[in-house]
Amino acid sequence: MTSQNTPPGPGSEAGQERPALGPLALILSLVVGPLGAGMGAWLALRARRASQSVSPLAIAAIVVGIVQTVVVASVLTMTLGRSAPATGPGASPTPAVTYPSWTITPEPTIVTASPSRPLPDSLSHFVPATVGPYEAGEATPDQPSLDRGAVAAVSVPYASSKRSVQTVMAQWPSAEAAETFLATQASERFGTQTPLLAAPVPSGSMSYFNQDGEGVIYSRQGVFTMIVTGKESSVQDFFTQFPA
Repeated sequence: MTSQNTPPGPGSEAGQERPALGPLALILSLVVGPLGAGMGAWLALRARRASQSVSPLAIAAIVVGIVQTVVVASVLTMTLGRSAPATGPGASPTPAVTYPSWTITPEPTIVTASPSRPLPDSLSHFVPATVGPYEAGEATPDQPSLDRGAVAAVSVPYASSKRSVQTVMAQWPSAEAAETFLATQASERFGTQTPLLAAPVPSGSMSYFNQDGEGVIYSRQGVFTMIVTGKESSVQDFFTQFPA
């Protein structure tokens, strides 16, 4: 999101972003190994590109994330090997076991560092013209969000040469109203399903769901909300490059 036309992005002040992301990466590596390792690698790459020293927390997140992933995979393999029933006539099929994770492996050609920007004061400043290699398409009013009390709301498609996502961005009277809207949207689509990932972001929070190969991210930054939908890899790649 490094275009000159890209408004400076939401989040806390520039000096406050890096200290928050390092501990977050380490915490995520303990909970979801691949995600923590991926985030640690992303922070390390960003520091190298900025000619800065790599944070020890980023390195620790990579190491811990890899170890956690190997340990969990080993435990699951051993458990499944011991508990798998013998197959035969009349035997019930064993349901597939999956380890929910968000493994981000963006291609090197599209990895860019997320800029830091002051929290915008209007929706027009919140919506970036570009997000990494993704360019915004035509923005149209999002009536469902407006009907639910949004101050302003738009639906904006973003596309790169390889991927595309659909976003709905809105501004709300208060952070509480924004949080309530996202909770309602997630409940209406996914019911009581637990998000695969829920984590804090600068000035807010995010939650990630996946269903039949489609990813959905519900994110809040201050009084602004963003819902991103598309193929799971595209949604993850887009969100990691959105200004924070």
